[in-house]
Amino acid sequence: MEQSSVVFTRAGLLRGMRLCLPLAIGTFPVGVVYGLAAREAGMGAVYAVLTSALVWSGAAQAAALQLWDDPVPVVAVLVAVAAVSARLLLMGAALRPWLAGLGTARTYGLLAFLADGNWIVTLRAFGKGERDAAILVGGGAIMYVAWVGGTAAGVALGGQIVDPQAWGLDMVFGAFFAALLAGVWRGKGDALPWIAAGVVAVAVGAVAPSWAVPAGTLAGSLAGAARDAV
Repeated sequence: MEQSSVVFTRAGLLRGMRLCLPLAIGTFPVGVVYGLAAREAGMGAVYAVLTSALVWSGAAQAAALQLWDDPVPVVAVLVAVAAVSARLLLMGAALRPWLAGLGTARTYGLLAFLADGNWIVTLRAFGKGERDAAILVGGGAIMYVAWVGGTAAGVALGGQIVDPQAWGLDMVFGAFFAALLAGVWRGKGDALPWIAAGVVAVAVGAVAPSWAVPAGTLAGSLAGAARDAV
């Protein structure tokens, strides 16, 4: 692929929104759950919404909530968020062959919209020969609105939902990410990295929960690289 073939168009922006609309719909209730959990943890309404607006990472924000206390352990929270978000380094690296043609400044601007869902959608689009980097931004934008909006709705509901488990809301996070994985399953060849990632994440999570996601991501990546090298 030649770097000059990469483009950024309004049509790509709208296509990204359309492709990620189902994910955005699924993101909204996840945001609601986070808003509810944040209020239950004692986080103020404004701060709860701001964390979603500025951090925009369900996994990282969930890790931070596990440490939330009065006073807030700032260093521990920052370390937990950084550890969980470390997977974005690998996700960004996977997109680099396609985005490099846009130049450094524009590439970093695009990566500000990077999330799990639109990353998968964009990677699949690029894999099929599409070269419109606006797909990443369009998908990220609509998911961002859904995430922040869901958080605001959860905060507004506040204590009106006394027992989230009775509504099945505690299962929303797991169901959302399971749906993402199902969309990228390519066959038995994916089993090895998926199993490696899952086993390592569970094992590390039992000892250091904040490191479960990055450890699982690294293990899955190494297993996938080993599989491709055979």
